Parts: sequence; structure tokens; C-alpha cells
Amino acid sequence: MNNETTIELTGIIVKELQTLCKTLDKIPKLSEDELQIAEN
Repeated sequence: MNNETTIELTGIIVKELQTLCKTLDKIPKLSEDELQIAEN
């Protein structure tokens, strides 16, 4: 792979990760009680 291809792929991956993070932020956070129940 040449450098240009690597740079393009890196840019795509970064955009995908940013999109994923925004999506995760929209998911309601679980309360601590729910997390404890899930762990048990």
C-alpha cells in the first residue's frame, strides 16, 4: 500500500469512529443500579 491509500483509509476510519461515538452518546446511559444488576 502506498502512503496516499493509507492516509485515505485513516481518514475514513476516523470519520467512522466519530460517527460511532456520536451514536453512543445518544444512547441513554444506564443507571448504576442497572449496571450492578447486570454484573450479578
